[in-house]
Amino acid sequence: MRLDQPDGGVPLDPRILLLVSLVACAACTPTRNRLQPYRTDPQAAGDLAARAARVCIARRGENDQPPHAFTTDGCSMWPDGKWAACCLEHDIAYWCGGTSADREKADRALADCVGRIQSDALGEFMYLGVRVGGIPWQPFPFRWAYGWEGIHGYDRP
Repeated sequence: MRLDQPDGGVPLDPRILLLVSLVACAACTPTRNRLQPYRTDPQAAGDLAARAARVCIARRGENDQPPHAFTTDGCSMWPDGKWAACCLEHDIAYWCGGTSADREKADRALADCVGRIQSDALGEFMYLGVRVGGIPWQPFPFRWAYGWEGIHGYDRP
């Protein structure tokens, strides 16, 4: 299927437009916190960013840190219920990135945390969501290693 230009120019293929849009979004890294109080309290946001950096330094070392500042959106595409703190820890791990085993550990920790606070069923449902939605090669701002430029992928073990 092609979309003809009204001025007689080159026809546009909608698949090409979709591909260009996805590639443009692939490098999207969130630049603002969406979770309160970090969205409106610069001191709280700075303290949280410092904690995220400490966690990431412990995992990757001082000289291998994401170039983008830490941000959180809470429970991406999910209500920030009483389990929002679980999602915050998950965001720290996702921002930092790492190996596929690091991601599995972060996703399992999210499920266990939500299970303790709310229910095992909800924790497992959220686990399935992040396993599908957080794949590092997807063009979403909540993907694994979102603190890095573009699509970072997994680190080698």
